[in-house]
Amino acid sequence: RFYPEPEQQYSTPTLGKPLEEGLASLFEINRYLKDLADKHPGKVTLSDIGKTPQGRDIPVLYFGTPNEKKKIRVWIQAGLHGNEPAGPEATCMLVDYLLNTPEGTELLRKVSLALVPIANTDGYAMQSRKSGSGYDLNRDQSKLATPEAIVLRNFYNQYAPQVVIDFHEFQPLRADYTLISTD
Repeated sequence: RFYPEPEQQYSTPTLGKPLEEGLASLFEINRYLKDLADKHPGKVTLSDIGKTPQGRDIPVLYFGTPNEKKKIRVWIQAGLHGNEPAGPEATCMLVDYLLNTPEGTELLRKVSLALVPIANTDGYAMQSRKSGSGYDLNRDQSKLATPEAIVLRNFYNQYAPQVVIDFHEFQPLRADYTLISTD
């Protein structure tokens, strides 16, 4: 009653497997994105923007090219905190939508998109908020003390987006939320 089945079936790596198997692994997400990119070679390109200190690739999907005139350049990144799986799952859902629906195709006529589904691949592999070298990459966006932050910043500067979206999730039971309301 409170959580009815959705009217539409959604596709993500986690939703594509039995519930008891838990969240999708880094390998499963990368395989899911590679399969989508392989099925749509004219619409999307899967590449890597660099490696982490532990040797993992940082994937990026390009929809369109940054030089296309009259298109808005959009940058979306998720998974900056490796223990926040909602962002990578949401980006997988978005990729599926963009590639497999008429609305997604229409949107891609107006937008050039660079999507980094898991910015902190070491942290995601460990299910840790911090990177493999022990840093909170969200706090390192201006200090640039980590190789991952430098790779992300260089790629960001090169792509020169006009719109930026950074997916995070939050814990709704945090104590500081009681300052706002006790309901």
